Amino acid sequence: MCNLDELLLVQEACQKLHLQASVKLDILQGALTTSHMNRNYNYERLELLGDMFLKFSSAIRLYIVNATMAEGALHQQRTKIVSNAALRKHALQLELSRYVANCKFQRRSWTPVKMVMDGKTRDE
Repeated sequence: MCNLDELLLVQEACQKLHLQASVKLDILQGALTTSHMNRNYNYERLELLGDMFLKFSSAIRLYIVNATMAEGALHQQRTKIVSNAALRKHALQLELSRYVANCKFQRRSWTPVKMVMDGKTRDE
């Protein structure tokens, strides 16, 4: 069962990444949920598939664009593209960590943005 806050995170990520509505929300929810959440789904299985897809698609792209480049040089270029450092850099630029469900929802401490409680306004 999906929590509302997790679903809202997924929808916000879709808007940020300009993903079409045809993308399955349940797959995206799994991609943005850590094992810490104790759900029946998490990103680890999709991470394995994503790693394979990134390596395969980047190798094909590099080969097409640089057909005369030696195999060793192609491998080095692909390694730079799919390295954890490069992927981390892009994730930070996109602020993807904002959309990862890593903490269980605490309804007692949650306050909607712009709501005034006890004279204090939560802006974000």
